[in-house]
Order: sequence, then structure tokens, then C-alpha cells
Amino acid sequence: MRHSILLVSLLGCGHGHDHDDKGGHSKAELPGQSVTLWTERTELFMEYQPLIVGKETRFAAHVTEMPTFKAVTAGNATITLTMAGTGPLEGAVKEPSNPGIFRPTITPTKAGKCELKMALTGPQLT
Repeated sequence: MRHSILLVSLLGCGHGHDHDDKGGHSKAELPGQSVTLWTERTELFMEYQPLIVGKETRFAAHVTEMPTFKAVTAGNATITLTMAGTGPLEGAVKEPSNPGIFRPTITPTKAGKCELKMALTGPQLT
């Protein structure tokens, strides 16, 4: 039997910071982001670079079963970015790249506040 779980986090896309004379960003300005979320059945620790319009962002979603802390070794992961005035953007992977690590990607098309959702489906997610 396959089960799914939905993990939600609110994020912002875009700017809210200064640029150099050429419009670029320094790496010091854009630290990596991380979020940790729990349910009764799973733990998600997700790392990613800041979401920037037109730039592909790859997520490293580390997923473990609770309370055993075993890596989720099978299943699908879909990340969905939703913003007012645009349709949802989705990135999906059909299996973890390594045990417990899913690496979906998305490319934001608009700056502003957004909602980011991670949906996981698999046999270990009971």
C-alpha cells in the first residue's frame, strides 16, 4: 500500500536585498536556506539555495521515518511553488538519489511571497 504525506512551509521568492553595480549578487549575500518539519510519521530536513527568478533551484530533502529515524528509501517527491497571479510550478522525482534524499528542482518565474509544499508518496510513509 502506498501512502503520502504533505509538508508545508511559507517562503519568499525574489529579492529584498541590494545588488552590485552590475546587478549581481555576492555569495555572502545569499546564504543557503534550510527547514526542518516533523509529523508523527516523518521528519523532513530540507536544504536549498535562495529562490531566484529564472534560476533553477535544486532541493536536498532528507526524509526519515519516525520514530525509528530510518531513511525513506523508496517513493516520489513533488515540490510545488504557488504564488498569487501565477499557476503552480512543480518539480518531481520518482525516487531518492540516495537513501532518504530526494532532489527535486524548480525555477521561479516571478518575485514575491510564495508558498512551497513538499509532497511525498511511498511505501514507508504509513
